[in-house]
Amino acid sequence: MGSANVGAEGARTAARAGDVDWAGRSRATVGFAQDPLWWLAVAGGLALNAAWALLLPGALAGSRLHGPEVWLSCVLWQPILEEALFRGILQRELLNVAWGRRRWRGVSVANLLCSVAFSALHLAHHPPLWAASVFLPSLLFGWMRERHHGIGAPIGLHALFNLEFFGAAALAAP
Repeated sequence: MGSANVGAEGARTAARAGDVDWAGRSRATVGFAQDPLWWLAVAGGLALNAAWALLLPGALAGSRLHGPEVWLSCVLWQPILEEALFRGILQRELLNVAWGRRRWRGVSVANLLCSVAFSALHLAHHPPLWAASVFLPSLLFGWMRERHHGIGAPIGLHALFNLEFFGAAALAAP
């Protein structure tokens, strides 16, 4: 089977599953930047972080980043590495088994388990409440991974969420 057939079959499978955009194109062939739900998630993250900075500025006090290398790490390298590991490897492999594809309210078992592991990783370096607070964004990253059949959408979203969060922390600082 040639690569063109694999791509065509993937598009047919996506269409049968209802995973198509407003024009009927498979999401596998449409960039995530054209997805209004991706932009809604970006706007939601911005609103949430702005509200957090305004309502609980003390909660962000320890989240200020110092130096461009730290910003680059938090906004670029960490999202790439974390999404490659959790969505690119772990979630992909869990989706290859039947029980990993089972869903509850649109969330796959694979996504749920990856999000638990993602939160546990953050628990190793952050307080429990901080680690728990990454669980819902992680579910969103995983949902975007499945929606767009790759890790580009979650990497972009994760990077923007981090930028928004640390930007709000910088603005909330006294």
